[in-house]
Amino acid sequence: MTHSIQITFEDRREDRFLVLDAAGYENPDDVQEDWSHIEEFPGDTVFFADRLNDNAALVEERKISAAQVEALTGRPLFVVINDARRIADEYERAEAACAH
Repeated sequence: MTHSIQITFEDRREDRFLVLDAAGYENPDDVQEDWSHIEEFPGDTVFFADRLNDNAALVEERKISAAQVEALTGRPLFVVINDARRIADEYERAEAACAH
C-alpha cells in the first residue's frame, strides 16, 4: 500500500478539481517527513496539498501558494495547469467514447 501527497487545483473556469502532481511513498514516515515541509498558505488560494493514506483517503489538506506549487513540481505554473487540463480533457473524451 502507498501513502501519497498530491497537489490539486480548483479549476474554477471548468468547475472541477485537477491533480497537478503527486508523489507516492511506501513508508508512512517518509510521507510525514515531506509533508512537514509543506507550509500552509494563509490567504485565498485555489491550490491545495492533500496527504492521503494507503487507502487513498484524505488525511489532511493544506492551502498552498502558487509559488509553492512551482517549487514542489519544479515547473512553471501555467505549464502544470495546462498539462492537467489537457489530461483531464483527454480522460473525459475517452470516458465518453467508452460510454457509447
